[in-house]
Amino acid sequence: MMSEGPSTLWRSQGQARDFCQEGDRQLANGDLPLATAFHVAGFLLCAPVAVNKMAALEKEAQANVVAILESWCRGESPIPKLGNHPSNPPPLNVATAAAFLLAFDPHNVTASLFKMDALLKAGHAESVASQCDALLEVHPCAELVLTHALALVLSRTHFQDGVAEYLRAFAENRNETVMFMSRRQRRYLEKIIQACLDCVSLPDNCQKEIFIRKDLCYDFLVAIAPEDLRVCPIQARRLFERRMYEECVSLSSRGLEAFSSNGSPSSQETSSLLMHRAASFFAIGGHVPEMLKDLKAAFEAHPKLAKNFFEGLFSPEEVERVEKHTRTVLEADFATYKDAIRVRNEVRSNGGQELIPPIVRTLHFLVQIAPGSLRELNIRLADCYLLEGNISTSLEVCDRLLASAETTYRNTLLAQRGFCHLHANRRPEALRDFQAILEDLTPHPSSCVKALCGRGLIRAWAGHPYLTALDYLTACGLRFEETGFAIKAYVPWNQRGFLLVTLQEQVQKMLEMKEIVRCRSEDRLEKSGWLDRLQKDGDSFGIHPLASLLLELDGSEAASRLLCADALYQLDRLEESHQILRVALSKDSERTPVLARLALLQLKRGHVDGCNQSLKKMIDTGNLSCLQGFVKVLKDDDRALWKSHCHTRAVTVLKNKPGDAYLKEAVTYLSLAVIAAGDNNAVDSLLMRARCYGLLGQKKTAIFDFKAILKEDPRNTRALCGKAFLHMALDQKKKLSKVGESLVEMDKQDSEAHMLCVDLQIARGRPKSALSYLQRTFGQREPSDAVNSRLGILQAALGNLNGVHVLATLAGKEYKDLEHLMGFLDGSQRLNLAQVAAREAKAMTKDQCPRGAMKYLTLAVLASHNNPQYLRQRVACWTQLEDYQRALTDIQKVVQKHGTNSLKTQVGDVCSWAFLLLSSEGEAAAVKQFIHALQLEKSLALSHILADHRREEVSKAFLQTARTYLAAGRYEEAWTTAKFGLLVDQNDPELQKLKGRIKRQASGCKIQ
Repeated sequence: MMSEGPSTLWRSQGQARDFCQEGDRQLANGDLPLATAFHVAGFLLCAPVAVNKMAALEKEAQANVVAILESWCRGESPIPKLGNHPSNPPPLNVATAAAFLLAFDPHNVTASLFKMDALLKAGHAESVASQCDALLEVHPCAELVLTHALALVLSRTHFQDGVAEYLRAFAENRNETVMFMSRRQRRYLEKIIQACLDCVSLPDNCQKEIFIRKDLCYDFLVAIAPEDLRVCPIQARRLFERRMYEECVSLSSRGLEAFSSNGSPSSQETSSLLMHRAASFFAIGGHVPEMLKDLKAAFEAHPKLAKNFFEGLFSPEEVERVEKHTRTVLEADFATYKDAIRVRNEVRSNGGQELIPPIVRTLHFLVQIAPGSLRELNIRLADCYLLEGNISTSLEVCDRLLASAETTYRNTLLAQRGFCHLHANRRPEALRDFQAILEDLTPHPSSCVKALCGRGLIRAWAGHPYLTALDYLTACGLRFEETGFAIKAYVPWNQRGFLLVTLQEQVQKMLEMKEIVRCRSEDRLEKSGWLDRLQKDGDSFGIHPLASLLLELDGSEAASRLLCADALYQLDRLEESHQILRVALSKDSERTPVLARLALLQLKRGHVDGCNQSLKKMIDTGNLSCLQGFVKVLKDDDRALWKSHCHTRAVTVLKNKPGDAYLKEAVTYLSLAVIAAGDNNAVDSLLMRARCYGLLGQKKTAIFDFKAILKEDPRNTRALCGKAFLHMALDQKKKLSKVGESLVEMDKQDSEAHMLCVDLQIARGRPKSALSYLQRTFGQREPSDAVNSRLGILQAALGNLNGVHVLATLAGKEYKDLEHLMGFLDGSQRLNLAQVAAREAKAMTKDQCPRGAMKYLTLAVLASHNNPQYLRQRVACWTQLEDYQRALTDIQKVVQKHGTNSLKTQVGDVCSWAFLLLSSEGEAAAVKQFIHALQLEKSLALSHILADHRREEVSKAFLQTARTYLAAGRYEEAWTTAKFGLLVDQNDPELQKLKGRIKRQASGCKIQ
């Protein structure tokens, strides 16, 4: 081994010389990087040889080699590879190049910086600081100064000195410092920035240089790390101080956005950026909403820091302006909230509550910047806490403020605390607070409204609805709009429905009583006199304000709309009531009560047709049970008007529209009349309704109506009669006897009662007893139609046909009860009566006494249930008397009964109808019936037409009707008329000409 040492050394020196000589050759060839690489390779093999060779080079060559080595140390150019050399050179790197450069020039700054970088990476910051101190004595330069500063910063024990050195270098040469740090110290920027921030955050009494040059430190941070989030607040401050407000806004916005996306923003930095942006908005002007939003957010992020910034950025005058802007926004936001509450339709809804949190934020901000208004602002905060449902916090603030020595806004606080207690179901405590407000000798209107609303709710829960209504009526008299707002906003949502129903029921009672609300002395709990006076004054308000309040609370409530309309009606404000009802008609599913009120208003205005239409629609709904309340609200004269109209309407229906369907309609109108009349004045309507029920077969229901009459007037003969007949129809003999006894016991001068006794005897099949009773009772009196009619019926029932003459006389007079009395006769009796009457009529016809025959034929028609045979005979009499309208009525009844009649009979009846129409100047209608007869059977029809000896008149009617159709362009009807007219008179030249003319004019139409 000892013998190999000198040999190995010799080989290394030799190889080193070879590499250096190769380097010299490359140097001569001008390939400076490759030449330098060979010298470094030689250095790796034998450092003294390579250093000596380097020293032997000419100055220029040395300088060039040194420049190449420095560029490698700075990483500015790559080191060439020597892999193809036969001597197999060792691998080269930057560390080798730096070592070679330091061996040649121990004070070379570039190589030293590279070496110190490596030491710093290895954590030898203090060693680097020492080396920098030594080198700075030889080569004072910025690179060494900045490296020294970095070493001090990384040492942590001297970081403040390091920051100071950075600032001195930055002050001397800003661009060079920033460029070097970004190129050589980028990996350490985080620690450098943190060191600067640590220095800035040192206590103000620290005497370090950094606090003398804080502004420079801010500039330095902004210069080396403009995108660093921690630097944004500093940069924003610098821009604001330089009055670059728009740039400050832009930078702050970017910084805040970056903070937000970062996920974990610092509250201090966020507050700083928000505050500077807000101040910039203020300085720019015209950005009040943005400014206030940033100010509130800044105080929420870091209240203490935000307050310091606020006091530093805004002058006292500017603070006043900011406060004024904030209060303006506060009032606008609260007004928006109140509007949202007022337009809320559903009384149980809490919609609009989402508008309170922004108001609370604004109040919190005002508390920070306006300490002089602290009590007022805290009261408003308590109010907002209550409105958003934060009851415990609101109660805590109220208790604290009421316990303080200051007494301003006491009633406001009591009202708020009272509602807090209400929300917590502490009603005694709530009542105590509300009562204290109402007993105050110097009332505050808004607080009184709240107190009345709160106390009214408590009274409702205590079972005093009248007092509840009184409180709310008084509140409406004070401030109507605030009353509605207080209920919607302060009353617990789950108690508003109960309150609404309570007030609706009480208003309905007040409307039915038709008297102004008055407060009884025993109902008053207040000791002060102002409320008593107000409640007396409140008489003039009536019920309408309370009804309007109900509509304000819940616009979708049909009951509230009706109550409001009724209140307006009682005040004679009919147009306003009508408008509300029109709205209700379009919205409410229950239309009956609305239609009833509309009908009355239309009737009062003289619009009878409109009233009848509304009544018809109301009846079609089929629900009249809700009308009791409506009728109770009506004034006495309007009830009478309503009753009269409904009764008249029922009479009209019964007179003009026969049939069960119209009977039911009449019953409905009569029911409306009965409801309107009440128990005392409904006799006529009840009697008529009972009759309708009887005709409908609802006998037991009819009895109820008779009982209702007899309950008020036990001696009402018409009701007794009706009830008796119904008992008889139902075979209720005991009840029938009892009614009969009642009738007998009545005044003997009451003809109607006696007449009923006769009718009852007849109906029970006792004609002899009835005749005896009739003769005994009315024998000494002047006979009336009623007596004569019953006498005739009894004679007919007993087989005495002399009664036919009495009955015929009454039939001729169209006595109204005659048809009813016919019902007492059985079928054979009626048949005999009709046959006898017909024989008497025939005899009178022979004697040329058509008017006398008419009476007997009318009796025959009544007795025979409109037998067509007797109707035809009466038609002949009417025709002889030239009463064509009555004749037409009878012949129509005959035609309607065509069923199993022979074709000859049918044709004869239709021809008779046609001749009657012709006689009454109904040519077109007559022609129509003639054509109908011809279509039934031509020969029979022609025989009837020709037998009447009016052929020319009939032909002329056909001609004139056909001409009329042709003039109207109705060619098909004109052709048909002309064709059938020629059947009547085939030689009529005018009809023949007209037929040809029709054919020519209607050549485009298909006429058969």
